[in-house]
Amino acid sequence: MGSDVSFRGFFAAIIAAVMLAALPASAQAAVSSTPSATSPGFDNTVWAVAHWGNTVYVGGEFNQVTDWHGATFVRHGAAAFDAVSGEVLPWDPNVDGPVYALRPTSKGVYVGGAFGTVRGQTRHNLARVSLKGAGTLSASFKRGTNGRVRTIDLGHGRIYLGGNFSKAVGKKRWNSAALSSTAPYKLTSWAPKTVNGGVDEVHSTKRGIYIAGRFRKVGNNSQRHRLTLVTKDKGKLVTGFKPFDLNYEVFDIVVRDNRIYAAEAGPGGHVFAMNATTGHTVWSHWTDGDSQAVELVGNTLYVGGHFNRICSDRNSGRTGNCHQGTWLDRKRAAAIGINNGTMKGWNPSGNSVWGVRVLDYLPKSGTLAAGGHVTSWGGNPTPARLALFDANS
Repeated sequence: MGSDVSFRGFFAAIIAAVMLAALPASAQAAVSSTPSATSPGFDNTVWAVAHWGNTVYVGGEFNQVTDWHGATFVRHGAAAFDAVSGEVLPWDPNVDGPVYALRPTSKGVYVGGAFGTVRGQTRHNLARVSLKGAGTLSASFKRGTNGRVRTIDLGHGRIYLGGNFSKAVGKKRWNSAALSSTAPYKLTSWAPKTVNGGVDEVHSTKRGIYIAGRFRKVGNNSQRHRLTLVTKDKGKLVTGFKPFDLNYEVFDIVVRDNRIYAAEAGPGGHVFAMNATTGHTVWSHWTDGDSQAVELVGNTLYVGGHFNRICSDRNSGRTGNCHQGTWLDRKRAAAIGINNGTMKGWNPSGNSVWGVRVLDYLPKSGTLAAGGHVTSWGGNPTPARLALFDANS
């Protein structure tokens, strides 16, 4: 009997090991609270981070990038590096203004921001450059807006844009627009009237297009503000999606299955999960400063902002009080279990007034990138304004 039990136990262990190996990295490991030493540093704000494989593209207001060996590279507004080696790549679009949005695709990297030239050629706040090499400017993609582009997403054969503009490709639009994703990249009829404030995020799904930002009206409807759902063809309001009253700017959202996870400003901030069909709240946590970025890694939601504390109560609501829970020390970043909204122990503890502006997860390397203003994590000087947090084994 003893040998039979031992055999079964050994066999079960082998099966478990095989099953564990088959799981994605995000399901196997939590993210470290200590940043990797191999990330390059930036001399000014990082606003955008995106990836293509192990290549990390970074946008912002910087002019120099310093690798972990101490070598400095001139890069205006946009740069790229290898997530594994930390090597700064030759990719250099040389943008003459801030870059707020990056969207890598097989055709190249779409770049959005507040600029007038890319690689010395005129481009109004929107451009496309090559994925590799020096970041060669696309000659065929010449579309722009009359104000800053803050977000870019692809879906349904379109390039969706959001920001602070009143015209796209010379035609009237209200902080949101969509282009055909194939040449000649015509402006489409998708035209939601997101007014009285700009758009920070557009997210394309089968249900339609979620739009988040500062806007206070969609068309004439003042009950749909700061986070809404519109149709993918014309941009008409989907009336069945009715979030609770959002009092402040929604900076960032992530959509998975039938959930939306969002970061909201304040005074005091707010991070919450809601039903993606109805808009009903599933759980919420109050923070004592703006929540500004969210990203999913497996079943954990990572949150960045300029808060110092977050309320443990997963139903802390809209009051800014933490009566049913306790304030937890979480400087600039925190982690929450998505199933029931329970706080996790991840606490890298960043500095700076404005904190984390963007989060991006690289599944190939199992790395979470955090960009913004932070220059020190855990009280230790680290590569400035961008940190890479690796998965614990």
